[in-house]
Amino acid sequence: MSKNYTMKELFEQYNVSEDTLRYYEKIELLPPVDRKANGHRVYKEVHKETLKMIKCLKKTGMSLQQYLQALNVQLTENELHELDHIFDQNNG
Repeated sequence: MSKNYTMKELFEQYNVSEDTLRYYEKIELLPPVDRKANGHRVYKEVHKETLKMIKCLKKTGMSLQQYLQALNVQLTENELHELDHIFDQNNG
């Protein structure tokens, strides 16, 4: 079973505000987010991976529309692993 994350955990780890997370969800930059019965958002590993990508894309100066295009590209497992390694090197 995959780990669930709260909004607070994500904004602390990726230095993005709650409003930004909500906005990314609204414009579908983030995959759909499940909610608990109380309405709180439940984030998964896919949301963390997407936020990592967004953080990398921000450094390129691309627009949000370009982020959407880039995030729709299908990557292989090796490419995802390589991106993780690059991200960890630049944020370690």
